[in-house]
Amino acid sequence: MNKNFGNFGINKSFYSFAGVINYSSALEIQERIVFKSDELFRKYGIRGVTMDDIARQIGVSKKTIYQFFPDKDELIMAVTRFNLDANEREVKCCSGMEADNAVDEMIKAIDSLTNMMQGYNPVMFYDLQKYHPKAWQLFADFKSTFLFNTICANLERGIREGLYRNDFDMEIVALMRLEQIDMGFKLEVFPPARYQITKVMAQLTEHFLYGVVTLKGHKLVNNYRNLKEEE
Repeated sequence: MNKNFGNFGINKSFYSFAGVINYSSALEIQERIVFKSDELFRKYGIRGVTMDDIARQIGVSKKTIYQFFPDKDELIMAVTRFNLDANEREVKCCSGMEADNAVDEMIKAIDSLTNMMQGYNPVMFYDLQKYHPKAWQLFADFKSTFLFNTICANLERGIREGLYRNDFDMEIVALMRLEQIDMGFKLEVFPPARYQITKVMAQLTEHFLYGVVTLKGHKLVNNYRNLKEEE
């Protein structure tokens, strides 16, 4: 039985048999391809980047790229998995014992999201949804499982701590939050020429947070944001 190794799944036996490049070199090249592709997609969108562009930026031949990824769709799948794995690690760092409370967890999530979105061209998500449905489905599955469960866990924690209200339907509110995230990527709603995606996401998250907090939680949010309000 063949086994895949590495972050992106390299078949070690193939490269050993082929005698072209050894396993460690193969892993390094494949990671470079994914990293550089991610960088270019973020900056120019997926449709705006060709395999020739990627090969030229990395300094390898297009044939070398095709040794690892049979076509652009497979490369985009690898880049999407890479990003989702990174996002999952980042979200986990903002939750649980890393945060003092549910509000702190959400504030950390806002800051983390803002950092992750720096340099993103929203066209990338438009291209992904319109032209690469398999990769987009990975994102949709990630959202409907991991993100949904993470939001529910945060809501449960906030209710236990007395920072969130307990009079809402958790599933409905969690789904509403997911739709907010989707809306932030819609070019027809927030055209990038007018809106920065980082600011859009921060504003949507802040609006969501103020909608679920109790008076105690509201004061805590203001404390985190260094705001003062009249009683």
